[in-house]
Amino acid sequence: FGATDGGGLIRFDGKIFTRFSERDGVTTLNVMSLIEDKNGAIWWGTFGNGIKKMNKKNLPGNKTSLVDFSVSEGLSSNKIMTVFEDKSGNLWFCTEGGGLGKYDGTHLINYTEKEGLFCKTITSIAEDEDGNLWLGTLGAGVCKFDGKQFTYYTEQQGLSNNNVWS
Repeated sequence: FGATDGGGLIRFDGKIFTRFSERDGVTTLNVMSLIEDKNGAIWWGTFGNGIKKMNKKNLPGNKTSLVDFSVSEGLSSNKIMTVFEDKSGNLWFCTEGGGLGKYDGTHLINYTEKEGLFCKTITSIAEDEDGNLWLGTLGAGVCKFDGKQFTYYTEQQGLSNNNVWS
């Protein structure tokens, strides 16, 4: 599977590329991030239409296999920069303008200023061997989240720039 900016979702089977379109239930072409979770489901983040999930077993084109997550379902923003699965199987959604979202398979939790996340645009995410999440932000440098609190590393601590993409 591949994600494109303006060309939608594509799949390569080893011989040909297949582009998923509206007839397949893919309603947005601006795919920013794409992962396959530990259960084999495909998740992609869009720039403006939230998160989409497709069960890979039902491909191609089974609209009933698609699930949407958007502001209507509790996301803090429909502009998704990155989708990430941690070691525990939680899905994390980095957004533009809405902070960070966590989905544990049942509940969606949003982390914003109220929870101590002072940057609204999270560009990237990684997990270290201790389970800490490291976030790239636009304007607030690198942020470490230990599951309870956010710690910031900025130009004041020696970072070369507070805009971090990866």
